[in-house]
Amino acid sequence: MPKQLGTTNEVSRTSAPGSPVGGQTYHDSATGKTYVYDAVNSKWRQYGGNLSLAIQTAFVRITSDTTTTSTTFTDLTGVTLTLTTGACDLLIWFTFSASNSSANRAISFSVLFDGTSYMGAMVRPPGASIADSGAMVLRIPSVSAGSHTVKIQWKVSANTGQIRPVTGAPLEEHAALLVQEVTN
Repeated sequence: MPKQLGTTNEVSRTSAPGSPVGGQTYHDSATGKTYVYDAVNSKWRQYGGNLSLAIQTAFVRITSDTTTTSTTFTDLTGVTLTLTTGACDLLIWFTFSASNSSANRAISFSVLFDGTSYMGAMVRPPGASIADSGAMVLRIPSVSAGSHTVKIQWKVSANTGQIRPVTGAPLEEHAALLVQEVTN
């Protein structure tokens, strides 16, 4: 069983994995503490006492030009992820840059987890077809083991919302979703 040494939160190698590589993790089930191997100093270190470790990561982004004229939330095509997880926490990152065909018209986004909306964001670009950007980051704690779906929905206040990563604005507009299953 690893033990803390001194005040640097170092761990003995007696029960930690031998021949570790930098960034390798070790969880001591007896103490509930997680350690990361510091290859530069050849030591196992506990960072902050409550380190979340990624178990799996999934990523998707829009790869074709997409529009909506819906004034009620509708699925943003191509930005849905389904993961089968253990009991965990989920970290969700969504980033976007979108425009509207008319000036001062809102474009709203919502993050849904298993059908429930958890967070929203809205931009109101000042000019027609001028991109405006935003992001949402959230942690959903204590997710049960099983299959879970994270999706993004969007709507406009009027006219046409646009995300055009291919032909319209390839360096200005995008939508990307990253979901990580992490230890809780």
